[in-house]
Amino acid sequence: MAFFSIVAGILFVLGLAFFVPVFVGFLHSGLVRIPTLLVSVLFFICSVQSLFAGLILDNIIKTSKQNFEMRLIDCEHRLKKEGNGEENE
Repeated sequence: MAFFSIVAGILFVLGLAFFVPVFVGFLHSGLVRIPTLLVSVLFFICSVQSLFAGLILDNIIKTSKQNFEMRLIDCEHRLKKEGNGEENE
């Protein structure tokens, strides 16, 4: 999660760096430089996408670890049953 948060932060700062001159130019002249505005919006979108990708992957990792632990517990119970001479149904 930390990696994707850092990438999202960097992309957000880059988007902000491209957006500020466009906004200041709009305030002074009323004109908007469309290509620069599009680049800044793309950086913002990539930032949000990176953040959500990190959240999703972090959730997948946690779920995978929980499933692994549950399988270990299940194997432990099966081994105890076999050791006691009980049969599985």
